[in-house]
Amino acid sequence: MFSWIGGFISWTSKLQHAVSSFTADSEYIAGVATTLEALWLRKLMADLGEPITPVPIAEDGQACLALIANPKGTGRTKHIDVCHHLVRERTEMGEVRFYYTPGVEVVADGLTNALPGPASANFKNGVGMVFLVQSPK
Repeated sequence: MFSWIGGFISWTSKLQHAVSSFTADSEYIAGVATTLEALWLRKLMADLGEPITPVPIAEDGQACLALIANPKGTGRTKHIDVCHHLVRERTEMGEVRFYYTPGVEVVADGLTNALPGPASANFKNGVGMVFLVQSPK
């Protein structure tokens, strides 16, 4: 989910077509789709005359952040396709910036996960949902 001036301007939820053995792999692959959307929005904002800055992207998986930050592959990451390393490349170029956010603060989880009471309330608040109380007639 991307927001601008307090309102959401882009969001999506898709089934991944790649098979992932670990959560970090899955989040890394999702980071590719997020990076592509961020680059498109960055270009759109530049066309609208906004200053070009790195697009901040929240990530709650520290293992995923380690994959993004480590340009050297290991035996455990050999299975990740080269096309998914776009995330690393664009991070190094300064076009996007991934940062850690605790899972309970990730608003987008409400689009993909069933949330318990408090987390559901945080999601509703995070996306700006308000309930209007009708006055009795």
